[in-house]
Amino acid sequence: VFHGDGAHGGGVVPDLRYMGEEQHQAWLGVVIGGLHSKRGMHSFADELTAADALAIQAYNIERAHEMNETL
Repeated sequence: VFHGDGAHGGGVVPDLRYMGEEQHQAWLGVVIGGLHSKRGMHSFADELTAADALAIQAYNIERAHEMNETL
């Protein structure tokens, strides 16, 4: 749970509920491709399939919608 329970950031890492379109478009490049490895986000290519990564992205989107519904 690197980004916190429910995708909340916790202050040190980004709160994934606030990802914009650009971040969503780059999702597989970041999670699988290591696009942000120089910023400390290593690739999970050895641990996750692309389908796994997309399921995690869908979870983050659900958390964002839940957050927006409570505002």
